[in-house]
Amino acid sequence: MLRRLLRERRAMDATALLNENARLKAENARFLDHELAHRTRIAALERALADTRAQLRAEDRVRDRAGRFS
Repeated sequence: MLRRLLRERRAMDATALLNENARLKAENARFLDHELAHRTRIAALERALADTRAQLRAEDRVRDRAGRFS
């Protein structure tokens, strides 16, 4: 009787641990998806900033050249 109860208790503990493990894996996956979305957005903003800076430098060069010839 006692052995059966111990076996059942271990089975319940193992099931609880497996459920907790599955829950934590799902939570981790959601966090990683969220983190990836943030990093993707940051990378897009950094590219847009670099493009804007390049465009401003090009406009400055055009203005500098125009100023020399006026």
